[in-house]
Amino acid sequence: MLECPICGNNECSTQFANIAYKDKGLYNMIRCKGCGVLFADPFPSEKILNQIYQELVHDSGYQDRHMERAVKWNIKNRFIPHLKLIEEYIKPGSLLDLGCGEGRFLKVAQERAWVPYGIELSEPMARKAREVYGLENIKTGNLDFLDYPDESFDVVTFIHCLEHLTKPIRALEEAFRVIRKKGFVYIAVPTFNYRAYRNMFFIPSNLRTKIFRILSQISPPTHIWIFSVPPLKILLNKVGFSLVKKIDGYGATAYFLNKRMWLLKTCFAPFMRLHGGGFYVHILAQKP
Repeated sequence: MLECPICGNNECSTQFANIAYKDKGLYNMIRCKGCGVLFADPFPSEKILNQIYQELVHDSGYQDRHMERAVKWNIKNRFIPHLKLIEEYIKPGSLLDLGCGEGRFLKVAQERAWVPYGIELSEPMARKAREVYGLENIKTGNLDFLDYPDESFDVVTFIHCLEHLTKPIRALEEAFRVIRKKGFVYIAVPTFNYRAYRNMFFIPSNLRTKIFRILSQISPPTHIWIFSVPPLKILLNKVGFSLVKKIDGYGATAYFLNKRMWLLKTCFAPFMRLHGGGFYVHILAQKP
């Protein structure tokens, strides 16, 4: 019987079975009935993950097809809202973005007077951040060990990053170490809306599974975890952070809720709110 790596509960069951990713094997997504987290079984090896991320040249197939429009959409609807939420609690200072990708978020942060730093697993992405966006303080490396002194940053961000990590608790411990006293950690992750999944029983099982796999961005072995607020609070409390604010949103589903898809925008979003929030969670927590 599988035990939840987050809360230790042994009441876990398969929610999504036999998910294939290229030639990297088959994976199940297990749901803990205690804290609600989904996690991959088996966990991908570090070798497989390194292969995936070193081959990764761009962080979104959607952006490949609609580059200019998608970049503007991300800046307006993701990057600036992330920063505005953080700036409600702290003035711009030093910001370390873990899993920084090509550096677009850090570039926007720099334009808002933040001093940007980043670490990225994929060397092609990190190189693009340095060469295209002119971000000097970008490193390639593992997020389980941060090569910075204690209390180096005002804010550390995990924006669509924590769900990719085999050791999220270790990464959060390192973030805690490098954040200054009264500094903040900011997490944005896709989430599985189990309440909505359960209440949409009238949709055939196979179709419902496909819908929620897309909306919750369930894609092992790259997305090893799908968090909700309870397991995130458990992780943050274990490390020593105190929850300041949490917001449910729609994340990837916003791509489908644009102004041209009026039927989805009018009908789908209110229905999902009625059944338990969105598919994207923002968490802001503070170091004492």
